[in-house]
Amino acid sequence: MTIEMGAFGADVTSPFVPVGVTPNYPPPRAHIGPDKGGSWIQRMRPIVLAHKTMFGFSLLGSFLALGALWKRPQLERRALDEPPESEPIIEVGVIRRLGAETVEHAVRRGDAIVDAHVRDLGLPREALVSVIVRDHEAVAPRGSTRIRAGDRLHVLVRREASDAVDDLQEIWRRGPIGAPPRPRRKLRGSSPIFTVRPPGEDGITGELDAPELVLSQPVAARLRVRRDRPGALVALEDGRYAVTGPLLIAGSRDDVTTYARRRAAAADPDDRAWLQTVVGALAIDIFDARAQVRPARPASPTRV
Repeated sequence: MTIEMGAFGADVTSPFVPVGVTPNYPPPRAHIGPDKGGSWIQRMRPIVLAHKTMFGFSLLGSFLALGALWKRPQLERRALDEPPESEPIIEVGVIRRLGAETVEHAVRRGDAIVDAHVRDLGLPREALVSVIVRDHEAVAPRGSTRIRAGDRLHVLVRREASDAVDDLQEIWRRGPIGAPPRPRRKLRGSSPIFTVRPPGEDGITGELDAPELVLSQPVAARLRVRRDRPGALVALEDGRYAVTGPLLIAGSRDDVTTYARRRAAAADPDDRAWLQTVVGALAIDIFDARAQVRPARPASPTRV
C-alpha cells in the first residue's frame, strides 16, 4: 500500500507553484496494488541529473575559454620563436629527378636575417628563394623584400650547391648578414678609365659571378649576380664599377649606366633584362666614398 500526494503525483505537471496562486491539491488517496510510478524523489532524479550535467559542461566550457585567452599570447610568441611545421608546397620527388632540391628555412625571432633583404642572403647563383610563406599566404619574393620573424623561406637550389646553402643557414641564424663595409675609394686626380673588352685571363681573377680582381683592382662589393648565366655587377676599390660576363665593362657610374642603356636597346631579352638590372642597381647604390669633412668647431669666445 502506498500513499500519493496529488501535488507530486502523475496528475500535476510541475512541483513548482507560482507565487500568489493557492494550490488546490486533491485529498490524499490510498490504493492497493504495485507502485508503478515510484516516489516523487525518483521521478525528479533525471531532471536533477540533467541540470547538473548541463551546469558541468557550461562550467568546463568557461574554463576552456579562459585558458585559450590566457594561452593565446604565449602561442603567438612561440610561433615567432619556433614556427610550426608547414606542409610541403612543391613536389620534392619531381624536383630531385630534375637535379635540384628544395630547402625550407623557418625564420625565428632573434635570427640575424630578420629585417634583412632577400638580396642580402648571400645565395649562390644556383639557388634562389622561390616563395615566402607568411601568415599562411604565399609572398613572391624580390631582392628588396624584407624578411620577418615567422616567415618560411622556400629555397630552390641545384644539387651541386646544396652544401653551400646548408652552410648559409647557420649564418642566417647568427650572422653576419650582408656584404662587409666597403672601403673608401681612393681619390683620383683624373677621370676613371672606361673599358669595354672580353674578360680574358688578365681581366678577371676568380669566377665571373664572384670575381676577386677585375683589371687588377680588388673587388670591394658584389652588388648583383646574374642568374641565367655567369656574371655580376661589382664595385672596385678604385671607385669604378664593373660588369662581368661574356663582356667586361668597367668605368664610372655614369659611363657604365650610359653604355648599359644604349646596349640594352638592341640586346636580346635575356641580356636586356640583365642590363636593366645593372642600371637600376647603379641608380640605387648610394655609397659615397668621398672623405667626410667634419664641420669646424666654432671658436671659443674671447673673454675680456
